[in-house]
Amino acid sequence: MVDGLAANIDSAPTILDLAGVPPLSSALGHSLVPMNRGDVRAVNQCVYAKDGLANRRRSVHSENHLLIKHLG
Repeated sequence: MVDGLAANIDSAPTILDLAGVPPLSSALGHSLVPMNRGDVRAVNQCVYAKDGLANRRRSVHSENHLLIKHLG
């Protein structure tokens, strides 16, 4: 277990890294492997999330802050 921010978008770069495949040039996420090895403390400064259709909520998480926007 590591203490750092991760998002679903980091899954593909992490899997490719574990498989020894170079990252896609168009990938928006980051491999979590360096964080898991302890080489870096975090790979993301912040992550964006959105909550389901019924509860239209958006949020941005950082290490020290959380911003939540309710859309109605």
